[in-house]
Amino acid sequence: MPLDSPSPESKKPEGVEPVGAVVQAEANSFGDKVLRELDLLAGAGSGFVHEAKKAVENPGETTLKVAGSAALGFGLAIVTRKPGMVGLAAKSFGLAGGVAFGTEVLTHGADVSQAVRSSWQSGTDQEANKKIVGSSAGAFLFDTTLMGAAGSAGAIGSKSYFIRQANAKVEIPFMGIGGEAAVGNKLILPKHSEVAQLYKGAIDKVGRVEALAMKHDALSGQFGTAFAVGKDGKMVTNYHVVKDALELTVFDRFGRAHKADVVKTSDFDDLALLQLRDPKAAAHFDAVPISGSTAVKNNLAGEPLYAVGYPNGWQKPFLSPGETMQVAHVRPLDTKIMMHTENGNSGGPILDASGGLVGVLKQGDRNSSNITLMTPAERVEALLGGTKGAIKPFVTTPAVVTRQRYEIADGEAAARNIEKIFPLEKRLDGSSAFFHSKITRVPIVDKSNIQELILRSQYEPHSRSIVVEPLALDGKALASDMVWPGTTIPIKSGKLTVSLDRNQVPTGMEALNDPKMFLRRAFDHKSTGNYLAGLEPTLGPASINTPVKKSMVDILSSLAASLKTPNWF
Repeated sequence: MPLDSPSPESKKPEGVEPVGAVVQAEANSFGDKVLRELDLLAGAGSGFVHEAKKAVENPGETTLKVAGSAALGFGLAIVTRKPGMVGLAAKSFGLAGGVAFGTEVLTHGADVSQAVRSSWQSGTDQEANKKIVGSSAGAFLFDTTLMGAAGSAGAIGSKSYFIRQANAKVEIPFMGIGGEAAVGNKLILPKHSEVAQLYKGAIDKVGRVEALAMKHDALSGQFGTAFAVGKDGKMVTNYHVVKDALELTVFDRFGRAHKADVVKTSDFDDLALLQLRDPKAAAHFDAVPISGSTAVKNNLAGEPLYAVGYPNGWQKPFLSPGETMQVAHVRPLDTKIMMHTENGNSGGPILDASGGLVGVLKQGDRNSSNITLMTPAERVEALLGGTKGAIKPFVTTPAVVTRQRYEIADGEAAARNIEKIFPLEKRLDGSSAFFHSKITRVPIVDKSNIQELILRSQYEPHSRSIVVEPLALDGKALASDMVWPGTTIPIKSGKLTVSLDRNQVPTGMEALNDPKMFLRRAFDHKSTGNYLAGLEPTLGPASINTPVKKSMVDILSSLAASLKTPNWF
């Protein structure tokens, strides 16, 4: 047999396939491919179960995932329904989350797809493919199921939140036509109704004005309402509310006290422009937009109007609904509307249904308790003319030269002292005609000269404190150059504060720049004892080197400027 002839064993019979090829063909049959894919699916199920076991073994991580997903679903469902930047940000966040989820799907999907194709083509790498599907698809399915369920639960919770909000009611202090301001007068409205929303927006725009004024050589207290007309602390009220005022305080709806000054008046319009002294105080009031009084001037009857203010000295703002009248003109600058208002509403805003300023409430009509006179809103614009940028908020913070602290050992005796000037019942419930300020007259003997010092004691609900400050000397407002007898300390810089606890019991007293201890005399009431007036300081006068202090401030200011952080101070 020739060497290059094939052997009988190696000779391939015609029409007969090799055994290996037959086995491979059988392994690649359609049924086997389907079985391999089902095996991969079982691997995904095993991976899902494995992840579930891990979740049970690590409850902290699982709880975090569930809580985070539920909170995200709840939050997104809420804020995406809100207009403006908040809703836009939530939608952007949701879109970003969707993109991240899609990226995760693509990453895991690519791995699973490759494993599925490989298993379909051949069973050689079946075990490796099964592991890939188990670790990738199983974990992905479990996390998606878990967090998807939690997120859905959060979204469902938000739906129920919206339903409750839609059905929520609010109680609004109310003074309707033919009624009066009283603690029990309340209007119950759906929380999201137009009137409720108007009131909610207006209460942060108005404040209660208290003025201590000198009239006919006697001090008197008068109150009204003011409203903000800018973001820099400008507010408007009636001129007659602040006329001859020695001291002005504007209280916001939370009871925070803000000192103010009259910077411009118009007796002709009965308007006054106020400026809050502390620049930070402006943040507590929102400006009222000016709509104008066209509907009133055109004698359009029946257009809804609203007043929000502090009638009869109540400590919370009341809503007074009304409407325009067919015959509105009374005097050239006065118009009348159908609305019931009372003393204390003076100077407050008259608003249209959109919350815009139509006019300034002036006074009630003497012939009818349901008719109110107002000054048109256009006169407010005239008052503001030429004041933009011309009036700047200012704060005078004199240096502390002396400081005395008084220990209150007998809280009941101290409380009786306070009760004499600020009755507890009225402090707590904001009773009608409650005035936050009281006056005490104290004689000052300087050599042979006797002068009368007028002290103002003011109760501040928000800080739960009573502040005593000098107000006038011999009936005249204090000038900055007036000093305590025998010192160089300005009288105007004196201040005494009595701190109260939650039960309105005095807990401490401190005086600044009161070297002669005159300010404690504000509590010298013989009928209830003079416990606070007789206390002696536990800490004597403590001098502060003002020039040194000023130098330190200058150094810090220079450092701040060099670091480009001027907002430090």
